[in-house]
Amino acid sequence: RYGTVTGVQTCALPIFSANQQTSLNAMIGYVAHKSGQSAYRVERILSDYFHVPNATMLMSGDFDRAIRYLANMIDV
Repeated sequence: RYGTVTGVQTCALPIFSANQQTSLNAMIGYVAHKSGQSAYRVERILSDYFHVPNATMLMSGDFDRAIRYLANMIDV
C-alpha cells in the first residue's frame, strides 16, 4: 500500500472518488440517524478508527472497510 521515497511514505492509492465520498457521507448520515448521534460524531469515530484527520482523507482502498465499519455500528 505504501512506497517510500527518500524515507517519506507516499500512498499508492488515490483518495476517495466523488461517488465514493457521496456514498460514505450518506452512510454516515444514516448511521447518525439510526444511532441517535450527530453525523460529526460518527465521522469522528470513523476517522479515529482509520487514524486519519477526517473521513475525506481516507484512501479509496479503505472504502469497503469504511462502509462495513459503519454498517456494524448500526444496532439490528
